[in-house]
Amino acid sequence: KYGSKLTKIGEWYSPTSLEIAVPSYVKDVKSLSDLKGKGDEFDGRVIGIEPGTATMDILKNKVLPSYGLDKEYKVVDGSTPGMLSELKRAYAKKDPIAVMLWSPHWAYNQ
Repeated sequence: KYGSKLTKIGEWYSPTSLEIAVPSYVKDVKSLSDLKGKGDEFDGRVIGIEPGTATMDILKNKVLPSYGLDKEYKVVDGSTPGMLSELKRAYAKKDPIAVMLWSPHWAYNQ
């Protein structure tokens, strides 16, 4: 809609990435492929952010199906603060959790 009225002036930070992140105490998951077969451990959920964002659409419609995870996991719509609260709660109990996260993000330093 606004593409012709916008001018790209450059990146402010590089490199960046979007990912499904799990806490480091979840020892047997180091890649997306490692999530396969572990849906029950994660209650079949990937905690997401605001619905309708491009990143959520990509996660639901491309990433999970591409890795064969769409039958085991559902992306939970929510908000960024809600996702971070879920992450903090799970981390305190050392429960397995998978969240939609990006880098850089301060949560990686917590």
